[in-house]
Amino acid sequence: MDVTEEYLEHVNTYGGSDSTRKDNIVAQKTLNYGSAGSIDKPDEITITSPTTLNYKDELGLFGLENHYIKVNLKADPASDYNITIENNDGGNKYENIWLDIGLLDSSRKTASEITLKGNGYFYVGVHSRNTRRLPYDFDVKIEAA
Repeated sequence: MDVTEEYLEHVNTYGGSDSTRKDNIVAQKTLNYGSAGSIDKPDEITITSPTTLNYKDELGLFGLENHYIKVNLKADPASDYNITIENNDGGNKYENIWLDIGLLDSSRKTASEITLKGNGYFYVGVHSRNTRRLPYDFDVKIEAA
C-alpha cells in the first residue's frame, strides 16, 4: 500500500516538515527532534559537592513546553545538603507569571526546599503555561546543611 500521496496531502494541509528548528517543532509536528527532558526521561546530571547550577533558556510557543532535569547528588553520605531554587526572572514581570519553576523530591512531589543525605536525587522542572516563547533564568543552590 503506497501512502505517499496521502502523506504529501497531510503535509500540504497541516504544515508538517522534517525541520529540526527547536522553536518550531510543535507546529511542524516533529516533537521527536525535541531535546528537553520529560518527567519520564529527564536530562540527568551528577553533582559531587555543594554548588550553584544556573539554567537559562526559553520554553513555549512551538517549542517544548516542559523541561525536567534529574540531579544526582553523589557526595559525603554522612552529610545533609539543602537544595533551594532561586528565580532570577529571565523575562519581564508579565512573562514570568506564565512560567512555573520548581523542585521535585525523589517521589516527584513539589517542594520549596529539599534536604538530602549525600547520596540521593531530586528533580528540577520548568513548565510554560502560555502560548508564547518565554525565557527563564534560575539558580539551583546545593549547600551543606
